[in-house]
Amino acid sequence: MLNISEMTHLNNGECADIYEVDANTVLKLGKPGWSREMLYQEYLNGKLMGDIGIPAPRVYDFFEIDGRYGYTMDKLNDVTLVDLMWKYPWRLTTYAKKLAAIHAQMHSIEAPEKLPVLADLYSDFISSKKSISDEKKQLLLRDIKQLSVGDKNQICHGDYHPMNVLTEKENYAVIDCVLASRGNAEADVAGTYLITRVYSQYNEGKNFFSRFLSALGGILCAEIYLKEYLSITHMDKHKILPWIPIKAATYIDVGLSAHLEQVFRRVIEKRYNSEKSG
Repeated sequence: MLNISEMTHLNNGECADIYEVDANTVLKLGKPGWSREMLYQEYLNGKLMGDIGIPAPRVYDFFEIDGRYGYTMDKLNDVTLVDLMWKYPWRLTTYAKKLAAIHAQMHSIEAPEKLPVLADLYSDFISSKKSISDEKKQLLLRDIKQLSVGDKNQICHGDYHPMNVLTEKENYAVIDCVLASRGNAEADVAGTYLITRVYSQYNEGKNFFSRFLSALGGILCAEIYLKEYLSITHMDKHKILPWIPIKAATYIDVGLSAHLEQVFRRVIEKRYNSEKSG
């Protein structure tokens, strides 16, 4: 049995803590309140990603520790693409394009049937949101159904952004696969574009200048990423945009900061209030 009191605490994220198990292995332990079901699905998806050729750390065993859930995986350099962007801001374009290239590679691989269907996963996820009104839920579910007509069988990470890509020299590893599914890549791209633009604007504890640079960098990264992704795949941008409020809804009630949740709620409100007024 693992004992976190005897481990070195390596990282404190929005949703989980990372502890060192040994020189080659870490434990990702969900924050208190995160459900076993969600962490176990991430564990299963992580194992699957490695098996089908996605650049991802190998995943090993699932644990319950003091009422929290998590799993062990390969210890990697914990430097993310965001860290590199801060350290080498003049290379932001290079990193944003790399973010797009990895994502396009992921979407080019046919998804295994073991992954849940994106439309079903998102519908169930949004239906469970207690703080989204029934009226908004019905509109979101309607749009998921309409946008999923003619579903493709592409691997969708579900939470792909610069903070979930670890780097070491020229090697990259994609982490946090809790929402991995099979369906239309447009939904995945919409999520990456949204979270990359939004998250960087709410770095609490930094001074105004740092927050300004972070926000500007996030916006630039999102725009460069999207342009590069469209160039690689020739995807129709107009098929991406309708997924943005749906993706925003998936980030509600998952333990993010109040600032972030408010931004995502405004995205939803803007989409469906304008429809109502029209």
